[in-house]
Amino acid sequence: MRLKRMSASNFCQHRELTVEFPPGITGILGPNGVGKSNAIKAVRFALIGDSGNAGTKVDDLNWQAAAAGESGAVELVFEQSGTEGKIKRFVNNARASLKFGEIKANSVSAVNRHMGTILGIPERTLKDIVFVMQGAIESILFERPADRAKKFQGLFGTESAERLRDFLLQEVNKLPTADVDERVERLQKELDVDVDPPLRELTKKQASVAAALKGFDRDAREAVIAKFETAVQIGQQLTELNERIIMLTTNVTPEVAHVAELQQQADDAEKETSQLTSRADEARAKLSNLDAARRAHETYEQLRGEAEKLEDVLRQPVPMSPGIDREKLEAGFEALHSMKVTLEPKRSFVETFKGGQGTVQCPTCLQDVHEADQLAAQFEAEVAQKTTEFAAVDQQLREGSSALVEYERDVELDCARKDTARERLQSVHGTLSTLGVTTYDGAEAGALQIVVDDFSGKLMVLKNVRDELSRLQVELARKKSECRTLEERQCSLREQLQDRPTADQYKRAKDGLEMVASAEAELGNIEGQLYQLRNRRGAILKELELLKQQTEKTEAVKKYKDLCERARTLFHRDCLPLTVTRAFLASLNVKIQEYLTLFGAPFSCQIKDDLTVSCNFPGGGEQSAERLSGGQRVVLGIAFRFAVYQLFAADLGFMVLDEPTAFLDDDRVQSVVEVMQSVRRYVHQTGMQLIVVTHEVELVAAFDHTVRL
Repeated sequence: MRLKRMSASNFCQHRELTVEFPPGITGILGPNGVGKSNAIKAVRFALIGDSGNAGTKVDDLNWQAAAAGESGAVELVFEQSGTEGKIKRFVNNARASLKFGEIKANSVSAVNRHMGTILGIPERTLKDIVFVMQGAIESILFERPADRAKKFQGLFGTESAERLRDFLLQEVNKLPTADVDERVERLQKELDVDVDPPLRELTKKQASVAAALKGFDRDAREAVIAKFETAVQIGQQLTELNERIIMLTTNVTPEVAHVAELQQQADDAEKETSQLTSRADEARAKLSNLDAARRAHETYEQLRGEAEKLEDVLRQPVPMSPGIDREKLEAGFEALHSMKVTLEPKRSFVETFKGGQGTVQCPTCLQDVHEADQLAAQFEAEVAQKTTEFAAVDQQLREGSSALVEYERDVELDCARKDTARERLQSVHGTLSTLGVTTYDGAEAGALQIVVDDFSGKLMVLKNVRDELSRLQVELARKKSECRTLEERQCSLREQLQDRPTADQYKRAKDGLEMVASAEAELGNIEGQLYQLRNRRGAILKELELLKQQTEKTEAVKKYKDLCERARTLFHRDCLPLTVTRAFLASLNVKIQEYLTLFGAPFSCQIKDDLTVSCNFPGGGEQSAERLSGGQRVVLGIAFRFAVYQLFAADLGFMVLDEPTAFLDDDRVQSVVEVMQSVRRYVHQTGMQLIVVTHEVELVAAFDHTVRL
């Protein structure tokens, strides 16, 4: 597997983070506290759903996202065997999805199951060997013996031996110890008395019935029955066909005579219409001329009537005058105006007098009047009388003016109407002079129309005769064709009846099939009983076999207990199984030495059966690994980690080292820098992918690709 790209959102302190993983060594560089290790934990979380923060105070979900109610997720793109895959997990394992080739999963359980198959290694191996977290590179080699034993036990997987021991003890406690002889005897008696004898009897009966059925030719009898029943159906069809042919033949004879009669009628009508054709054509021509004359006469009569009406219009008198003289009317309006002018000073005098003024001027003599009561009363009476007369005269003048205007308008309209009538009358007289038709002979037109209608009637009769003749000829041809088809069908059916079986053959075949059906039903009943007996026999034999196995297990209880005691000693919790330990340590020591040589270490190393670590220097003899210098310890720790990776996870294709220089002084850091150059060459040769998390800038020279946080 090769990692390609990791994208995280709201994971630990990272709101958004994307890291590319090209081939070779990828270094994630940055000062302490920026989240370098959490970037690797995000990769681990995507692969197995466990970031390594479980059980600590660190929460995978970013605190700002948690406060805002947002979710977090990690998406990892990887490649395996040329196929690209993509896995996405949401923080706190709420949801997950996977797409890898044909594999598609959308639940946490399904994704975990498929990823276990894709990775190909146990989850614990991925946690302890592939992801080497901070401080774990060399610690296992320099811990207390008891702690070292537990770590090696985890690496070698020997804890499964202890689980095997516990399982064996549990199984031993489940083994039955009761006596089963009584059950065996009861089952054997049932088998000998109630099962085997009826089973043998039914088997013989089954063989007898099967032998009786063996020589029976079912197919031949079924063929006889089918042919006979088919022949019966064919006979019915022939009867129906014959009746149909007779009916068609009976109907055809009168129809042929009717066709001949219609043909004669058509010929006679054809001759008669031929003789009437010229006469009808002459009548149509005369009718056409008479029709034109009729239309011209009708037009003449219409125009003459219109001319008479127009002449009546011209003879109508001019509208009556209302008897009003316009000059007198205008003179009356002028007199009314003069009356109004004369009356106005007197009205003013009366109003002035009523206003209380002591001296007023007479409107007639223009002299001042001091005692004017009588004069004012006289003027007021005169003003009232003249005002009434003025209103009456004004009303008469207005009515006369309106009547005069209406009369003048009527005269103008009458003149215009008569001018129009006079022009139309001239046009009508001109048209009448061009027509020159004054009479129309309707009797002659009626006689000609009778001739034409008689000819049209004979043509219609001829057409109807021809249509009926065509219909009958088509129907006659159809019936003749149907008769031929039915006769051909009759011949075909008669050929099928040539080899039909007799009624006696049909009866024998029918009786034989009924006998076989009865025998088969009996055979089915026998087989059902045999099935039940055989099932019961099988169940008894199975139960006897189980009882036999229980007996054997009961006999082996003591033996299993001895084995469990030996397993307790062999898989004691305070030591490792020597066989497993020696098998793994032999391969591990070889791999460690290969990597020490690759890194140019001046010593060799061996992990002994008691898990002590010893080193040999050329010319210096053997000494404990505890006496190694700081730089030598780092070299040995890295060699040990690569050796363990090669033994248990080499097929995975990638490895992660988190802070290999943590807690190291400058000398040890320099040792790591030198070793990483050798590691880089090894990575390029093998094609594996290595990811290193560090804050040491000195290591950048060994990286193929650097991600700075």
